[in-house]
Amino acid sequence: MEQPQFKEQSQYKNKSQNQNKNQTLNKNHKFVITDRSNIIITGVLDVVSFDLKEITLETVCGAMNIKGNDLKVKSVKLEEGEVEAHGSVDRVSYSEMTSFKSKGKSVVKRMFR
Repeated sequence: MEQPQFKEQSQYKNKSQNQNKNQTLNKNHKFVITDRSNIIITGVLDVVSFDLKEITLETVCGAMNIKGNDLKVKSVKLEEGEVEAHGSVDRVSYSEMTSFKSKGKSVVKRMFR
């Protein structure tokens, strides 16, 4: 009886490790808004841009755009896929994912160079 090669075993181990790593990031997208001002978003892959009038995120469901007034990002936990924000929300929209990476680094990556 032939024993499996170690290389094949390590490939299975690496697949298992990658699956566990991916489970850390919240693959489900959820958008919760309370009183039209407190926002919790899960399934976030990247923060593309934000200012007082607009927040643009890359989510597992596509690009998400939040428009309003006095919008402030309270916390960003990309390793968990979560973003919290606060402000007066007027509109939320989604679009198909465009390659934000080709436009340059994301806001978070520029802040923590």
